[in-house]
Amino acid sequence: MSMKVAVVTPYWEGNSQSDLHRCVESVRNQTVPCYHYMVLDGPASCQCASDFDVARHVILGAQQHDYGNTPRGIGALLAVSEGADAVCFLDADNLYDPDHVETCVSLAQKTPGVDFIVARRRIVLPDGTPVPGADEPIDKHVDTSCFFLLPGAYHVIPQQVLQPKQLCTVSDRLFLAALEGLRAIATDHVTVTYRSKWKVHYEAAGVEPPSDAQGTIYMDKLMGWWRGLTPLERVIKLRHLGLKKLWW
Repeated sequence: MSMKVAVVTPYWEGNSQSDLHRCVESVRNQTVPCYHYMVLDGPASCQCASDFDVARHVILGAQQHDYGNTPRGIGALLAVSEGADAVCFLDADNLYDPDHVETCVSLAQKTPGVDFIVARRRIVLPDGTPVPGADEPIDKHVDTSCFFLLPGAYHVIPQQVLQPKQLCTVSDRLFLAALEGLRAIATDHVTVTYRSKWKVHYEAAGVEPPSDAQGTIYMDKLMGWWRGLTPLERVIKLRHLGLKKLWW
């Protein structure tokens, strides 16, 4: 039986037209059909992908400043409401191999009752230079572009919108934590290309980081914000996150 697979891409004015074109083409070139939902995190006046032939192009009207969480969640909920059998994410600066969706669909169909699938990724610099070394273990971290959600995991999608903006730098870790206890399976080969601007990846590749390279996530700052909340505020935030506690 065929599946209606939705790919959700949040993007903003900082994404170049070449980034958007590569992203759209990587979805269009999938070996099985899928529906591409692109959500602009900003006003219509931004440079946007409205000229691309995609299933849906949604304009939020104002930038949310949460690393794509809100547009990602809105796009995913729209896809679910329109009958998607599976939802996956692809950030605008990342790419899928042509067999990415086919690999995930095949695993889903061979594993009745699975709630979500974790794809594998390769890390490269923006110019394509490979970053050596193993990726983080998938029980610790899964990049957003590596999630392939099936209906048993759809209840976690609203977390993307409900996450406090103060925690958006660790949003993928929070999302993975909310999926804990669900039935998951991982693919056995790499189908996602993650184009990194993180300083640590430039250094791992032996390349001098540019001045705009992304730096360290300062957990002390996040923990300080959390500790500054009242007990009731913490309870409510945890409800929004779908968690009993945070890892710190």
